[in-house]
Amino acid sequence: MPGMEKLFEKREELHAQIKAIEADIRILERAIGMCGGSLGPARVFKRGKLKQMVCGAMREGHEGNHAIALEVITRMGWEATDERVKDVSVRAREYAQGVAQLRGFNSLDAHVRVHAN
Repeated sequence: MPGMEKLFEKREELHAQIKAIEADIRILERAIGMCGGSLGPARVFKRGKLKQMVCGAMREGHEGNHAIALEVITRMGWEATDERVKDVSVRAREYAQGVAQLRGFNSLDAHVRVHAN
């Protein structure tokens, strides 16, 4: 097929770029490690801040992981990208379920159903 050779060339070019970038990343990671830096995940929320915001959002009537996550993101002044909403939803869910269990509910969904009636 005409043009296939160009596509194969472009693919090889991109693979070469990827290998170069991966090598650069490995060098940077070694340099960070040598300087005593941590390669672990960065702390996004200060200790206790997420829990405080989740509880505040629930007190204000936000129900469900998605709504709570959107409120937290708004309070942080962040853009609500799909990836960020998903990440904060997962993090907030743990705190919201803990709060619901402390209040005598088996899950956040039961808490929401009771308060919706």
